Amino acid sequence: MILSPDTFTGTAAATLHTDLGDDDHPVDIDLTRSFDHTTFHVDGHLEMGDVSLGGDPAPAWLGGLTLDAGFDGDIAAGTLSGGVTVAADVVVLDPQPAAGGEEPEGVARAGA
Repeated sequence: MILSPDTFTGTAAATLHTDLGDDDHPVDIDLTRSFDHTTFHVDGHLEMGDVSLGGDPAPAWLGGLTLDAGFDGDIAAGTLSGGVTVAADVVVLDPQPAAGGEEPEGVARAGA
């Protein structure tokens, strides 16, 4: 961080350790940010691994799920822009039960 009468800028990085939904699925969210006296930028990255979406039975299974976010703000203008990108290595629709850590079979599959 630089702090002087004419300048206020800096960068930071952190890893947020948290649980999503329950204690059995801890995740690490990597955060970086930069700022000055009127603007800021924040990036976030979350690797969720393999996830079943929906109820039981789940309508979809996602392998290698990641979320990336990037936001830019202008404090003077009161604006915030950016977004979130969701990606998966593999998507399986109507997944059938599979052993832990194995990709399930389903009615349709897309990806690696």
